[in-house]
Amino acid sequence: MSKSSKIITHRVSGSRKAKAGIVLVSACTLFAAYAARRAYTDTIAPKASITSPSASTAVSGAVAVAVSASDNVGVAKVELYVNGTLSGTDTASPFTFSVNTATLANGSATLTAVAYDKAGNKGTSTPVSVTVSNTTSPDGTTTGTTTGTTTGTTTGTTTGTTTGTTTGTTTGTTTGTTTGTTTGTTTGTTTGTTTGTTTGTTTTGSTVTAACQPSGSGTDYQVGPGTGQLATLDLVPWDKLVAGDTVRIFYSATPYRGHILLAANGTASAPVRVCGVKGPNGERPIIDGQNAVARKGLAYTGASSGNIQETRALIMVDRLNTQSWSAAYPTYIQIDGLELRNAKPGYTFTNSLGGVQAYDSFGGCIWVERGANITIADNVIHDCTNGIFTRSVDVGAGMSTISQDIRIAGNYLYSNGAANDMFLHNIYASSLRITYEFNRLGPLVPTSQGIGIKDRSLGTVIRYNHITEGAHSMDLVEPEDWS
Repeated sequence: MSKSSKIITHRVSGSRKAKAGIVLVSACTLFAAYAARRAYTDTIAPKASITSPSASTAVSGAVAVAVSASDNVGVAKVELYVNGTLSGTDTASPFTFSVNTATLANGSATLTAVAYDKAGNKGTSTPVSVTVSNTTSPDGTTTGTTTGTTTGTTTGTTTGTTTGTTTGTTTGTTTGTTTGTTTGTTTGTTTGTTTGTTTGTTTTGSTVTAACQPSGSGTDYQVGPGTGQLATLDLVPWDKLVAGDTVRIFYSATPYRGHILLAANGTASAPVRVCGVKGPNGERPIIDGQNAVARKGLAYTGASSGNIQETRALIMVDRLNTQSWSAAYPTYIQIDGLELRNAKPGYTFTNSLGGVQAYDSFGGCIWVERGANITIADNVIHDCTNGIFTRSVDVGAGMSTISQDIRIAGNYLYSNGAANDMFLHNIYASSLRITYEFNRLGPLVPTSQGIGIKDRSLGTVIRYNHITEGAHSMDLVEPEDWS
């Protein structure tokens, strides 16, 4: 209501309130008419462009499509059309879509984005033509191209049945040793492209992690410097990941600078995976916390407490702020094949609200606030407050605030902690059923009084780890904040 309307209300007598009401309604009506006129005068159409994939890219399986849209007032929504048919609608920037090319015929397909503003104006992007190249075979054979070298020794027995189709291109080198027995049945379809090098050893009777490839049951989000890939981490729709989705981060000579929030519900057969595709010499993709940029509008919890969760970690496993506090619970998530660094005081990042913040004095490269069946494997983690932190608290919400069934395997952690500080460690965990195996834990920062593994968990298994230095190699104490 306008200021003049309020003045009229104060000046009328009690016997004339009805007339005053008429004046107020008239003022509101005039204001609404004026606003409508203002909206009607917005005749400038928004602009839209498809930024990924680029024209002439060969695509297969589930393909991530990124659209850039802008408007003088604001973009209300973006629609994506494939061969003239509506494929999806997104109402929040960054505008991202997943297209299942298995529903399309092989050959040329045209992608077009249409952006709308609140006044109804629309702008259409320049069409982008891509080449659909899916190969299927009714007898379940594997079709594709493999280029590179496989070196190593395989000893053991493989028993089982594999049914389905694997389609794609693998380019690179796989080096290592596998010893043991694999038994079981694999049924399904794997589609995608893998480029890079996997180097390492699979320990007898146990697998640290498999190669970074799409699951075949969800969207394959590719982040990297290549054609058709998402250029930065903030373009990935972290809040929209579902069971079977894979985010593959390809090695780049330039570190990625971004934050990751994982709140998804994977399943045992279709986990949500964020993994690194290594470089030609086995280099892991690097995620650097200094000057990192979070996805705009990503709904972290703790927004009312100075965005505390954002300041704690490069990779946060937690519910979304828009989800139920007592029920939302991330499940079956795997993080592997990455190098994570520089999330600690002295470094800053741009948060999901667009502001620049410093990291909190107590955090971690990876922080698991809640969740079940979380795997952290084959990563190099350094120069954070804690390298890995898992949390469990008893606050009357049942199991929803407990982290459980955690596997920390094959990682190398070093130079974490803080000088003259006894509360920050390479790994600090408080979980129900946690396994540490095949990890290498190096020295913490100079003069740190921290520990290699500080554990307050129940059902802890520690085996086949190499731990050096620290105030203690391990400190296994009673649970805290929960029972």
